[in-house]
Amino acid sequence: MPLDDTQQLFDDLRRSGEAMGRIAEDESVFRAALDAFRAEDGESFQRLLGQLGLAPDCERICRWFCAKDCVLLCLELAGPWPEKQVTVDELPRFAEILVKITEDEELVERLADAIQDRDKRAFGELLKQVGGERFAHLICHWACQVRCRVRCRIVCSPRPIEPRNFVGELGIAGSAVRRLLENRDSLAELIKGALELDCERVASLVGNRGDCEYICLWLCSWRCVLVCRRLCGELPRAIESPIEEMRAFAQAVAGIARMEGGFTRLAETVLAQDEAAFSALVKELKLNRFCHQLCHWICYESCERFCFCICRPPATIPLFTHVGSYRVDPIWNDFTADGTTSAGGLAFTGTIPLIGILPDGTAPVAEEYRFRTEKYPLGGGPQDVIATMIPPTVIGQLEYWDWNGLSYTLRSANYYVNN
Repeated sequence: MPLDDTQQLFDDLRRSGEAMGRIAEDESVFRAALDAFRAEDGESFQRLLGQLGLAPDCERICRWFCAKDCVLLCLELAGPWPEKQVTVDELPRFAEILVKITEDEELVERLADAIQDRDKRAFGELLKQVGGERFAHLICHWACQVRCRVRCRIVCSPRPIEPRNFVGELGIAGSAVRRLLENRDSLAELIKGALELDCERVASLVGNRGDCEYICLWLCSWRCVLVCRRLCGELPRAIESPIEEMRAFAQAVAGIARMEGGFTRLAETVLAQDEAAFSALVKELKLNRFCHQLCHWICYESCERFCFCICRPPATIPLFTHVGSYRVDPIWNDFTADGTTSAGGLAFTGTIPLIGILPDGTAPVAEEYRFRTEKYPLGGGPQDVIATMIPPTVIGQLEYWDWNGLSYTLRSANYYVNN
């Protein structure tokens, strides 16, 4: 399979299914979670998950709500599929329409309002003005996923953060798409790599661009629409009670989570884009009414792993910063040229804490450190500090990049030696 770690995908789907089953047990709890998600009320969302013992699954739960909400929203705004299916060759034109909208202050505000207000008329008028009616579902899913990226960052943040401006976020995401259009040959290769979930090919084309996450979001948004249309066929009719339908879907995925290998079988058929196998499995599991919702959720979860693969975090620079409370950086002038302290010309005796930053285990180049001591002023040559001379101690912070489901966050943890 093209993903690096499909077993992690299967585990994430199972855990998400179990978590959503817990939330869906009580209708009032489910409605409260959905309301907090839509209102971007992180405090209420996390408090509710904490009461259910689901706080560690916040990002998974948020992504489930996102996938489900976007399917329902775009069914409502974009209506049925166009008579002639959008092809891969038309994706550059889809990109051009997005750029046209996001580079115009009035148009991007109208798109944001239509998505936030679930305004079908405003959405249709905007697409008609820019000639984007054919790409209604692709535009809707892209904008909805940009919205979800903002929402999940807010509702799952460990500390309160300022709400992000949806219009501004659409503009940033649109700028990433515009830069893709500057190289049509590269864009064609990106599209081909995304269809196959070929991490290495896409990563080599994207490189270390700062807008990698937005590029991947665009790739995933249209990819899942095309894949799920192929696997599920026509869209269902308008749903009379969306919230009840969402809760029913949550209960359905909880049932799959209780089956041995249930999500493994489903995810494998979506990854392989095997129409016959997916259709048969959906029928066997009595999930026909949820086909598109199920496909989009699995597709976006697989794309989550894909984005993690191609959007590598920047390398951490290893650096020792302190000897005890004295700072090594010369700008602080804590040490003299001969190695003694500027305050009183003191040297160090006994146990000396050495503090700094270490790269994490994913660094491409292994780092080794050697410390040496020398008696002052007697001399006699430097002596290597060997392991037995180091007591169990925290020598610094292990700095690492944590993927929260939307972007990388820089975190750190104590790093010990001889412990």
